[in-house]
Order: sequence, then structure tokens, then C-alpha cells
Amino acid sequence: MLLRAGQGKSSFIIFYFAAALFLLLIVILRLVDRAGSMILPRAGIILAVLFLFYKTAGAEHSIFGLAAQDEALSRFEFNLLGFHPSFIMQRLMEIWLNELSYFGYMLGITLPVIAIFLLKKLGRRQQLESYLTSLTIACCISFAIISLFPVSGPREGLAGIFYLDFYGGKITQMAPIIINMVSIEGGSFPAVYFGLVTISALYLWDHGKIYIFLSFALMTAVFWGGVYLRYHYLMDGVIALLIAFFSIILEGKIRHSGG
Repeated sequence: MLLRAGQGKSSFIIFYFAAALFLLLIVILRLVDRAGSMILPRAGIILAVLFLFYKTAGAEHSIFGLAAQDEALSRFEFNLLGFHPSFIMQRLMEIWLNELSYFGYMLGITLPVIAIFLLKKLGRRQQLESYLTSLTIACCISFAIISLFPVSGPREGLAGIFYLDFYGGKITQMAPIIINMVSIEGGSFPAVYFGLVTISALYLWDHGKIYIFLSFALMTAVFWGGVYLRYHYLMDGVIALLIAFFSIILEGKIRHSGG
């Protein structure tokens, strides 16, 4: 009703929805906790609410008209390295790699799924709780940065500079549609997706060489794909990596302190 009345820019609307979502989350989690075997649905609820807040950050940019800060980030990266990483990658590789890069980038989503189901299957309830807490901390830090410092990414920020056009098969055509549906404008920095994949990898490394190899391969594919396909600046991935490590360390300190 407020939106239709022309009050769409009122900060009260954002606050109301945020408060309502938190209350709903608390109620649902309390109900689910009564059935101790429902840890996977509870994990799904947490991740779904985090994703909803991620999408809310995109709405915040539209409502309040926050300008993307690509110029500042791209200038810093160029002054630091002397080149734009995505351009170097594109010039080094043949065009056929686009299909493989899209496929590897999209395949990274399997890593959080593998981590959740493996920890559940092995009965590692405490480790699963630790994993979900680390994800939550990383997402909250990343979303706070996104809200204060929106960045569109190289595809938008560097659109006027040399750009190797993409050609390929079905994956090259379909993947951007899916990515654009999931992602938000101004959500490039830091690379939340790479952060989630990194945390998942670190929790899988204790469970055998096959998981070390698989997770490292997917981490590399997501980091490479994000920069090569111009969804992220190099700094997006580096900061996401640091946030992932910090979140795991912070989770450990909270757990050991009894918080």
C-alpha cells in the first residue's frame, strides 16, 4: 500500500521488512529445533533468508539510488597491478575456453551442497553448526560491504574498454541468464559466491584427498570464471577469500568462548 501511494523511498519500508524477516526466522527456527532431526531444513531456512537479504541489498540500491563505485575500485586495481586482470586472461586464452569457464563457474554451487550433506551423513552436527555459522558471518560481512560500497563489476564498469566478445554453445548462452537472475546489480564486491565456495572447501578438507582435490578445483574454477567472464574484479575474490578465513576464525572464537 505504501509503495502504491508513492512512499517507496521511505526507509521505514526497508526497516519493516527486515524486522519482519528476523521475527519470522526466529519463530521458524524455534519450531524446527523442537524436531532435532530437522537440521537440514533449518540449514535451508538460514541460507534462504541470507539470500533474501542479499536480494534486498539490490532493492536498496534501486530505492535509494546509490551509485556504483566501479571507477574507484578499477582505478585502484589498475594502479596496483598496472593492468586489468580480466583483459589479460582473455588475451591469453582461446575463445573456446568460454564454455568451460561458464561450466566450472556454475558447477561451484555444488560445493556448499556437498558440504552440508556430507557433514549431515557423517553425523557431524557440531561441525555442521560451525559451518553454517561461518557462512552466516561471511554473508553478513559481505552484505554490509555491498550495502555501503556497491560495485557493478567489470562487465559494467569497464564496458567502454577493450572487451573480447563471448561466443559458444548452450552453456555460454544459458549461464548468464541464470547468473543475472540470482545476482544483484552492485553486488560484485566482495565476491559472495566465491566466499561461500571457499568456506565449504575449508570444511571439506578434513574428509579425504578426494574432497581436497574436488574443492580446490571448484575454488579455482569459480575464482577464474568470475574474473575471466568479467563478473568480478580480482580484488572481489581476494577480499572474499580474506572474509572467508576471518569468518571461520571468528566462529571458532565464539564457539570456544561459549557464545
